[in-house]
Amino acid sequence: MDELMKELIDVADRTKNNARQNHYAAFLVAILTALSSVIATILAAVGGKNEWAAIFAAVPVTMIAINSTFRFEKKSAWHWRKNKKIEALIRSLKYEDAKPDAVSKQFSQIEVEMDEEWVQFGSPGKTEE
Repeated sequence: MDELMKELIDVADRTKNNARQNHYAAFLVAILTALSSVIATILAAVGGKNEWAAIFAAVPVTMIAINSTFRFEKKSAWHWRKNKKIEALIRSLKYEDAKPDAVSKQFSQIEVEMDEEWVQFGSPGKTEE
């Protein structure tokens, strides 16, 4: 049981970390998109150098392309869903006297189910929400 618990804790920690990283990436993309749009607008309004206005105007389109390809927020949500399922297994082992073999089977089932839901790069994912 100790090995199963350690494996579950490792997966839970990894999914939590991946969820946070994807969320932060999505947030950064959103901030850069908005900020660069505002800067481009200000530069165009005050007659700043056209080169800089063009560069800042190109950033939002680039950020949208990056977000459409990497799908950070959807991947964050996927990792959080997996994390909650794994943490439920940890609690069942820790507090509910669940049998390790039953938890192991549930863990394997979760792995298969979550793989089917994985959000791929630049695609709607294997299954839509």
